[in-house]
Amino acid sequence: MDVLRCKTPELVHKELLFHQIAYNLVRTLMLEAAQRRQEEPLLDPLRLSLAGACAAIRQVGARALRNALPDLQNGLAERAFPMYRARRNSSASRPH
Repeated sequence: MDVLRCKTPELVHKELLFHQIAYNLVRTLMLEAAQRRQEEPLLDPLRLSLAGACAAIRQVGARALRNALPDLQNGLAERAFPMYRARRNSSASRPH
């Protein structure tokens, strides 16, 4: 959503609502992709890329999405970000 195309406040509201629904659908797809993965360790959905998920959905296409959903979810799960160690609290070691 780079640009809102609607001109009236009512239609802008509808467009924003549509984008919010689409965002939630993509995030739900990402969550289901993480839950489908049977390998250990279990996949944290926060390690999946929203931009990558949107690109994969565009690649599959809206009409084919229903038939390709399991393959798409498996593909999203395979593209997970690597695990990172938690950051140390660097402010504790700084002199005040």
